[in-house]
Amino acid sequence: MAGKRLLALLAAVALVAGAFVLRARIDDDPPSSSGPSTTAPDSGDDEALRLLCLAELEELCVDLTRRHPEIELLIEDLGASLDRFADSSQPADVDGWLTFDPLDDLVVERQQRAQQAPTIDSASDPLAASPLVLVGFRERIDALVASCDGELTWRCLGEIAGRAWGDVGGSSSWGAIEPGHESPVETASGLLVLGQAVVSYFGTTNLSANIELADGSFRSWLRNLERSVPDFGTAVVDPLGLLLTRGAAMYDAVGAIDAIARPTVERSAKRDDLVILTPTPLATATIVLASGSPAGDDLRALIESDVAEWGDQPPAAGTGLPSGGVLDALASLWREVTR
Repeated sequence: MAGKRLLALLAAVALVAGAFVLRARIDDDPPSSSGPSTTAPDSGDDEALRLLCLAELEELCVDLTRRHPEIELLIEDLGASLDRFADSSQPADVDGWLTFDPLDDLVVERQQRAQQAPTIDSASDPLAASPLVLVGFRERIDALVASCDGELTWRCLGEIAGRAWGDVGGSSSWGAIEPGHESPVETASGLLVLGQAVVSYFGTTNLSANIELADGSFRSWLRNLERSVPDFGTAVVDPLGLLLTRGAAMYDAVGAIDAIARPTVERSAKRDDLVILTPTPLATATIVLASGSPAGDDLRALIESDVAEWGDQPPAAGTGLPSGGVLDALASLWREVTR
């Protein structure tokens, strides 16, 4: 009997000792990380900084959350972000919007026209930049350059779009000339590329929605260009993805952002047959942070050196693009000419 009591006592002591050891291990080990989160933090977390990010910058922004766990990340395409900011009576509920210049001005101008108080501030200093480019298979790009007298521009591309290749010096087996870019009403990339095309047509960034965009000759050019685009892509597969999977039969040249397109091209098995060309006049996708709350300055200070690693074009004061208001009007015009 005494032996059983002694065994029970020893077992109890072992359990208590094990509990102390387990507790010590828990206290000594750091918490494990499961990677960046795009979900809301606990309501008691006052340190989280809410960053809204354009879908084109998802890879960059996810990396920011790895480096800075205090960032709560929200990723949206341009259309969804513009809807978020549409009603300034509702808070944007973000500390900053990582976007492209001048899309922040587009939002502010919309709210001013609606006589609403702005929910974000226009950003001023650029953080990083990358040129807008054309991507295509070498044979087609070379033929387009030759058709445009040695310099491929969006103005020339719009003039010959839809024409038979056999009529402009290419092979008749190629069918019609088909450019490509993303939707300018859903994606930032699509709107910037379209803005670059319009600057190419007029030869200036100083444009007016009521004058230049109302010009009949310009509207005919834009209609021809945009109706020659076979597919504006989807959220799953963009035009560059369609070009790489379906080949030159899909597009002859696709407008894109170099910092996003170049890594994709370099990973492609078809990379040796592809060309990335920077058309003139130069335009850039320039990253800015638009503040959405008093914590915006803290957010900028936290991420600006990391964001500076994106792109390969030194940030400059100008983007080579029209103003935010003109881009907004251009998106509306695009809906009209593509109906």
